[in-house]
Amino acid sequence: MNLPPPGRLGWPYSAPALAGLVLFGALQGLGVLVVSGSVLIGAWLEGLSADAGRTLTFATLVLGNIGLILSNSAGSSRDLLPWRHPNRALWAIVGGTLAILCLVVTVPAPRDLFAFAPLSAAGAAVVLVAGTVSFLWLYALVLARSSRSHSTTGPRSAGAAKPGAET
Repeated sequence: MNLPPPGRLGWPYSAPALAGLVLFGALQGLGVLVVSGSVLIGAWLEGLSADAGRTLTFATLVLGNIGLILSNSAGSSRDLLPWRHPNRALWAIVGGTLAILCLVVTVPAPRDLFAFAPLSAAGAAVVLVAGTVSFLWLYALVLARSSRSHSTTGPRSAGAAKPGAET
């Protein structure tokens, strides 16, 4: 059988690089999980109702997911701020998600549908702080990965062709 050499199959990642990407994604998700879980445990320890804990945790999780989207849309260490480049689809998703989140936690009918409690000012502050912690964790990971990839040869093996490159 006549197979092309490794790296020429159109798959730009070696097994170690792919394992690194999986680990990076797991660390990102674990960070958002820890922050959201901490909010839920904090609500429980404060004696808040299950509905209030659900509201705080859901809003924190949504902000964490927005953080995942924004941090993964950054292409390089010089480009960690996705709002510096126009991307209508990105901002439509972020804006629509935030609008729906505000609608769900403030309007009684959707709030009752999800069994959420009204979001107090203190609850909103908790969600914003937790969302900020998630963003900081995610961007710290992106910075660490970016600085590490700039100090090595990168995720591609030495003989691997770039995706879309003619061979």
